[in-house]
Amino acid sequence: MLFYTLKNMRLFAGIFLFLPILFFLFSLPQKVFAVESGFFPATTCATNGSSCSNMTIQDSNYNSWIGITYEEIIATFTGFGIPNDSVIDDIQMKMRIKTSTSGWTWFVRASVDGVNYFSPVNCSTFGDVCRYNTTVIFNSITSPTITWLNNNPNHIITGADINSQGFRIKLFQSTGIKNTDIDVLLFNIRYHLSGPTPTPTPTPVVPEPFLDLPWDYEGQGQSFSDAALAINSYFDHEYPLLSSGLTEPAVSLDIIVSSDGITYTKEQRSYSSHDGYDWAKVAKVNIGDPVLAAAAGTATYINSCTPCGNMILIDHGNGYQTRYLHMQKDGLITDVPNNPIQVDAGQPIGKVGATGNIKPAGDAGAHIHFGVFQDKNNDGNFDDNIPDGVTDPFGWQSEDPDPWENYSFFYGGIQRTGNKSYYLWNKSLGGTSSNLTSAGGSFSAGRYSVDFPSDAVSQNTTIELTPQPIISPTEFLSSVGTTLLATARDQFGDIITDFLEPLTLTIDFSNIDLSRYDLSTLSIYSSQDGEVWSQELTDINFINNTATTTIVHFTHFALMAERLDTLVPTTTAILSGEQGLANWFKSDVAVSLSAQDNAGGLGVDYTMFRLNDEDWQQYLIPLLFSNEGHYKVEFYSADNDENIEAVNNVEFDIDKTPPLASISAGHSVIWPPNGKLVPVKIKGAIEELHLFSKSFTVDDEYGKIFSTISEFGEEIILEAKRNGNDFNGREYKIIVHVEDLAGNKSNAEAQVIVPHDQGN
Repeated sequence: MLFYTLKNMRLFAGIFLFLPILFFLFSLPQKVFAVESGFFPATTCATNGSSCSNMTIQDSNYNSWIGITYEEIIATFTGFGIPNDSVIDDIQMKMRIKTSTSGWTWFVRASVDGVNYFSPVNCSTFGDVCRYNTTVIFNSITSPTITWLNNNPNHIITGADINSQGFRIKLFQSTGIKNTDIDVLLFNIRYHLSGPTPTPTPTPVVPEPFLDLPWDYEGQGQSFSDAALAINSYFDHEYPLLSSGLTEPAVSLDIIVSSDGITYTKEQRSYSSHDGYDWAKVAKVNIGDPVLAAAAGTATYINSCTPCGNMILIDHGNGYQTRYLHMQKDGLITDVPNNPIQVDAGQPIGKVGATGNIKPAGDAGAHIHFGVFQDKNNDGNFDDNIPDGVTDPFGWQSEDPDPWENYSFFYGGIQRTGNKSYYLWNKSLGGTSSNLTSAGGSFSAGRYSVDFPSDAVSQNTTIELTPQPIISPTEFLSSVGTTLLATARDQFGDIITDFLEPLTLTIDFSNIDLSRYDLSTLSIYSSQDGEVWSQELTDINFINNTATTTIVHFTHFALMAERLDTLVPTTTAILSGEQGLANWFKSDVAVSLSAQDNAGGLGVDYTMFRLNDEDWQQYLIPLLFSNEGHYKVEFYSADNDENIEAVNNVEFDIDKTPPLASISAGHSVIWPPNGKLVPVKIKGAIEELHLFSKSFTVDDEYGKIFSTISEFGEEIILEAKRNGNDFNGREYKIIVHVEDLAGNKSNAEAQVIVPHDQGN
């Protein structure tokens, strides 16, 4: 039951309208308690400022304040129903205040039996007083929870104290008499039973941020925020199982949950099951650029992970490991597996490439895949914490539970849970949180600035500006650099979306490469849900390189424009050499890859190729092939706006060895020369795997041909006759002509003689 000693106190039955929200449980991260009473609703009471007495603070602890007039409320609360022999750990209070006038502050002081004061731990304080600003009517109980801890270790507050004497608070209004109602007061008593204090749950050790981005973004003229948030593919907080080979449920195959706690489709963010981040051309990560160690540590080369391509792992000695995938073979800091070497932060460890299994197709281009893993069991082996040690270096940025941290699964014979992610970058993304008063003010975060005139708000308001990743709402429309989430909250934490006076939003695009955009379409957009974007009336100043709009609301903002080039380039393979049939060669072969961008495009950036399913390499000069065999060359090109061509291929064979043929006649001599026609059977063989053709001809010394054949084993008709003066005898040659697919040719012949006499 609640008692108020206050002149002209009156009760409101309206408390019952708020009962459904009065029983939320609150807990502090600093301490875990055995029992909570749950938020206990006080009987509704109110004050009427017009009838309140002017009172002067009499407490000797506040001598410097004596003589200042305040409105004072003294309230005593009993009837919490907790055990008499319990020990009170802390008391939490929430309140709702209604007033018709803004611009004043409440000071709250708490005690048990009027002597043993508690101290607040989570609000702006003056001595053992908690103070916070309030404003005009609040329609829900969303005020910050004030938590009071017993500050007198020599005096234990028991349940009996609370039950018999109650918990007393004094509320002092700092600016004199106002038309004010204290509409709702809520309390939660947290206690443990008498006896030894229960051992608190250990507070997790938050790791110190230690990472930097793995490329020279500053040398490219970028801020950390602009570079870090130019992301191609995101960490999937739902099922980041890529490294394990585990498959996520079918219902989740086309969605990801990113670090902001929002679920995105594959069209919005790439890609599901991803366990790291990809950065590419939009982040000014170009093929062949140095990949840098994100922090000092011990680097090891791994080539046993086929999908990873050339990969370097760095153990940073703090329980975390970073992984760098898909690098070129050339330029690795070490290419000897299991031969660890020490590296410094920012030291080049390889070059940006596209080796390994670079899919889905949209991510086939050269990029850095960067992943972070934690050695959760501290055994020095990171592999036994895959995938449960996978960590998002951006941390979990939502107030909702992280699905990955709470995911339980069985893998490798062990029951596992996902990992807690912390913000591990040693630089801030540049967000800001500041107080806005009715006097107005200016706020900035990175390239964004917001200017409020006076009277834009009627109460103290917290302005939060948070840089957000780049977006591409459609194939044609893309953000010009990073975006901004602008949030305003009143002192109770409620979101304010609209303002009383227009504000000015300015975006600086001076350090943005605009070559990929149609500048006539440059404009500021806003979105309430991240999917539907509305164009704002925008003033573009190309002298100052700024975009400005005047608006009355806060939401997600982006400077966007239409892309100039959305078509992929085309690549043609040209084969040079001595060719037989199509794509069969009997000589060395040179393969030239000719890439062309579309008319009006931004030009070809690079061309990639790979041979017979080996690693991808950048095409620079024609490829020369000398050895015999079958070859398959796959290739694709990317243009300067990262439009990536589908993979094409050409296959060809080199065969420099002529066919091997043999032939023989059933009779090498025909006798007697009686002029008769004699059948002679022709035998032979051909050794050639890629035979294109064979044919037979008969060469008669006398120029007469009576028959020919088309296959071994057939008979050819020869005349047993010679001229009388032909003392060498009549000679027949039966020749087989052979050619393979590459155009290599060979002949073999058999000879049949009609002699001058048997002696010859």
